[in-house]
Amino acid sequence: MREYAAAGYSKREIAKILHCGRNTVTKYLNGDYESLCKRDYRSGMDQFYDDIIKELNAGVSRKDVYCHLLKKGYMGKH
Repeated sequence: MREYAAAGYSKREIAKILHCGRNTVTKYLNGDYESLCKRDYRSGMDQFYDDIIKELNAGVSRKDVYCHLLKKGYMGKH
């Protein structure tokens, strides 16, 4: 975003190019870049990835995989 802004693009043009909102562009251009990148976007399912793949490859239905994950401690939704 900073490169586009330095090249003279408007916030609206940057938002169109990057498929995001103008407010998001403003936030990133005005904010502290380091703190904006520190978010942890990992899913709650990441810790169960190996179990999910193993069961799906074994032919277990998605619903049964979900029920199994609930027993293992997953607290999310489908």
